[in-house]
Amino acid sequence: MLIVWLITGLWHGADWTFIIWGIGYFLLLTAEKYIPVIKKICRGFTGHVYTLVFVNFLWIPFRAVNLKISGRYIAGMFGGGSYIIENKAISFLPFLILAVIICFPLEKLLEKVSHKKMYSIIKGLFLIALAFFSICAAVNSSYSPYIYGNF
Repeated sequence: MLIVWLITGLWHGADWTFIIWGIGYFLLLTAEKYIPVIKKICRGFTGHVYTLVFVNFLWIPFRAVNLKISGRYIAGMFGGGSYIIENKAISFLPFLILAVIICFPLEKLLEKVSHKKMYSIIKGLFLIALAFFSICAAVNSSYSPYIYGNF
């Protein structure tokens, strides 16, 4: 697995940020496979949170220009550094909140209303509207060069 994730990191770019990203996934998958406590954590609701936290942390070095900037972003997440919230991030915040809400299991609440026809119609319209506004927000955002164009 180490070789696969090192090559995956190198395939994305010959930079330490991508190598750290690949090694991070290797460590996560190895821990999930061989450490009983982490196997137990990865089940159910805690597994959703575990995955969300670690995948988001590993995207930091993947998208950062270098390891120093990556460290500054991580420090900024915990109140250190001088980073302020960017306007682009604020514009995507409602979509992020909706995505998090939709990703977590809401079966108990939805079981009470899911048998009603109106629920199906509202759910469908909501998902269509969410997709529409997400696409509009993505198209409206500033130009970002294709990541593999720098490879």
